Amino acid sequence: MYAIVETGGKQYRVSAGDSITVEKLAAQPGDRVRLKVLMLADGSQISTESAALSQAQVDALVVEHLLGPKALIFKFKKRKSYHRLRGHRQNLTRLQIEAVSATPIVVKPARTRKATAKAAAETTDKVAKTAQAAAIKDEVVANAGDAAAAKKPAVRTRKASAAAETAGTGSASTTSASGVVKTTRSATKATTTEKPATKSTKTAKTAAASSAEAETEAAVAAEAPAAAKARGRSARASPPAWPPSRRAPRC
Repeated sequence: MYAIVETGGKQYRVSAGDSITVEKLAAQPGDRVRLKVLMLADGSQISTESAALSQAQVDALVVEHLLGPKALIFKFKKRKSYHRLRGHRQNLTRLQIEAVSATPIVVKPARTRKATAKAAAETTDKVAKTAQAAAIKDEVVANAGDAAAAKKPAVRTRKASAAAETAGTGSASTTSASGVVKTTRSATKATTTEKPATKSTKTAKTAAASSAEAETEAAVAAEAPAAAKARGRSARASPPAWPPSRRAPRC
């Protein structure tokens, strides 16, 4: 069985196991490509109908990319001193025909020992990572619970210390089982007895300030007549000031 295939604008007759060189294809070495079938021949039977060719397949393996033979391009014009020489090598691809079939080919990738070992290693890694993540999560939850339990007594101690500070220095206080500070009656009596003392000191300071202001006003009133007399004497003794725009007369 052979087939006529088309690629790169050219036609090739191929059979299973053949190696052909075609125009460069956009595929990497090791990739498999499927060629367009124009005719399929099996012994004396030749198929060119589109219905039959739609089921036919020609699979090829990309072996390598290479350059074709070098071609020289020479241009020359007589009596013009014009000549040009250029070289060119076409980019090509070598294909190995693997199968030619009139029906679709189902190719199952073969699993090697390396692929099986790699898949097993990946599965083991996934299981290990899952177990490690679960262990970390449990540890975080346990640490959070311990931190919450450790914070509760500290809050009660702060409340007790704040209540003791507000009660004042020297006041008797008792702490109940719930951590609430209770002041005794002796502390409240001490605070009530201190209030009249503060009022008396404020009254004494106000009286002293008022007496000092009265003495200052009396001293200012006594000095006022003497200051007025001194101002009158100085006004009579001083000569009249000439205006700045006029000069003083010459004697």
